[in-house]
Amino acid sequence: MKKCLCNLFFAYLVLVLSTTVQAQLGIGTNTPNASAQLDVSSTSKGFLPPRLTYSQKIAIASPAAGLIIYCSNCGANGEIQFYNGINWMNISGTSAAAPLDPTIAPTSTASNVKAYNATSGGNITAEGGLPILARGICWSTSTAPTVALSTKTVVAGTTGVFTSIMSGLNPSTAYYVRSYATTAAGTVYGAETNFTTGVLTANIFGFESATGFPVTDDGTVWNSDGAWNDIRDYNGTVYAGQYSWIVYFNSANDVAILTNTYDFDATSIQVLQDGMSTATTLTIKCYDANNQQVGATIVSSLNSGSYSQVNINRTRIRKIEFSQNGTGGSFGGGETFYFDNLSYSH
Repeated sequence: MKKCLCNLFFAYLVLVLSTTVQAQLGIGTNTPNASAQLDVSSTSKGFLPPRLTYSQKIAIASPAAGLIIYCSNCGANGEIQFYNGINWMNISGTSAAAPLDPTIAPTSTASNVKAYNATSGGNITAEGGLPILARGICWSTSTAPTVALSTKTVVAGTTGVFTSIMSGLNPSTAYYVRSYATTAAGTVYGAETNFTTGVLTANIFGFESATGFPVTDDGTVWNSDGAWNDIRDYNGTVYAGQYSWIVYFNSANDVAILTNTYDFDATSIQVLQDGMSTATTLTIKCYDANNQQVGATIVSSLNSGSYSQVNINRTRIRKIEFSQNGTGGSFGGGETFYFDNLSYSH
């Protein structure tokens, strides 16, 4: 008997639901229009479709033809959109608006132009309808460079002015550069500018004077503390004296000449080792902008008491690192290294 009653109830429920699904639905009216499956009637309220951002809209998987949404950040003020089975359209039947692009000022004119490097930048004056995911500059030897190229920079931040250094350039070559801003909707570019890199010219600096090396010909100070000395011993002390730069080595450490901004070529340097009666071995390593060693380690045997020219012959480097291969720990007996006359170009 109990089983029979359950079956009768189930049959009744199916009948009621089938009737409800097939019936018209009226909201605010007891007599929905005969041509409408859903009739919403009101004299004080409207119909409110689902409100989605542009990113949420494009994340809908396989939207059905006829799907209606309100895109809250599309166009200047948002708009009602529907999917026609192929594309999203607005209520007027034209292509649906996308979020407003970031507003980007013309690309900055290149400055500090060298043989291998130059500086440019841009200004994102307004973010637009979507967050800025990346900004920077891109460059090429052809017009209209894009972010699809590897020759680009990515600068932290969203709106505002920014600068960026282009490295790895070729001397005496014309380049085109554009600033850019990327959102989920795509990438916009600032107006293009162009420049020609400098001619590679050689310079020889004696280290005795504060007006000579390491202040480059563009006025950039190579060292980090603002002084003209940039070769240090193992504990960071800067030495300057009668003979150019004086360096005391510790066997576990090294000293370096470096520039934080521009690539340069190094040809040779004069080194005097003083304080030991026998020849001393000096090792030199050169590094690029990514702190990767360029070329093989240079090994030179220095004769005590006389200057030796050590040939470096490395291109596009940022740092020259020196170390002393002596025996034992730190060196005593007044052993001193004097560095002079670096031949370099950039």
